[in-house]
Amino acid sequence: MFVATLPLGWRLSVYLLAGIGAGIANGIAGGGTFVTFPTLLATGASALTANVTTTVGVVPSYLGAYGGFDSDFAITAT
Repeated sequence: MFVATLPLGWRLSVYLLAGIGAGIANGIAGGGTFVTFPTLLATGASALTANVTTTVGVVPSYLGAYGGFDSDFAITAT
C-alpha cells in the first residue's frame, strides 16, 4: 500500500487523523472500527494485528458508554 511507504511522521499523522475520525464516528453512532481497521491494514499491519489493535482501542468507548447509560441497564422489580 502507498501509506506503508510513507515516512514515520506522515504515518503517525495518518494514525492520528484516523483516531480522531474513529472517535467522532463512535461518538455519533458507533462504527469507528470502519475507520481504524482499514487504516491499519493500509499502513502495512497484518490483519490479526489490525484486528486486535482496533478491538483494544474501542474498549474505552464501551466503558464510557456503559458509564453514561448505567442507569438504563438497571433491573427494576415491578
